[in-house]
Amino acid sequence: MSLQYHSTQAFKAIRTRDQIRRIGFVNGYPLWTDEEDAHCRRLYPNYNALERVLSRRTRQAIVKRCWVLGITRHVHRWTDTERSRLRSLYQSASWAEIDKAFPFSTRSKTRAVAKSYGFRRPRRPYKPTGFEIIDCLRDRAFVLKFTMPDLDAMSRGKKYFTKAKWRRGKIDAAIISRAAKALGGRLEIEW
Repeated sequence: MSLQYHSTQAFKAIRTRDQIRRIGFVNGYPLWTDEEDAHCRRLYPNYNALERVLSRRTRQAIVKRCWVLGITRHVHRWTDTERSRLRSLYQSASWAEIDKAFPFSTRSKTRAVAKSYGFRRPRRPYKPTGFEIIDCLRDRAFVLKFTMPDLDAMSRGKKYFTKAKWRRGKIDAAIISRAAKALGGRLEIEW
């Protein structure tokens, strides 16, 4: 290619830019004005309001223009090394350590990423209730990896354990006895 070819192409580009500025359209689409850009900066991220103000623009054009102006939020793509680090931390680290390791992500986004890749945190044991027999049943259920709805189903308790009905003074010996049997234990009375 010769120097003459490049100079001709440069001259055509200048002429085309001048023509676009004069006409105000590119391929049949109107050029974006400074006023429209100001509306985008002022009203972003409310695209509904932007559509009302910029009636000659489509929603897709508005979204693209906001991206071109650099006012949209940056979406972080998790790399393989970040996912690997999340897998190792998610099992055992505290949330403070996880937040420190991934400052670009909020806690809810980190949870969503972990859930999408199947990472799980270990179950926390049930909190003590103050009722010794209920605490024993709940501890045994935790060891056997049963939930309170599971315990209700096994003891035919109709949400006795799920809704913590024992806290209202409704100690039901029959349900507690059936739950103990279902968990492989038995009730004893000592004097």
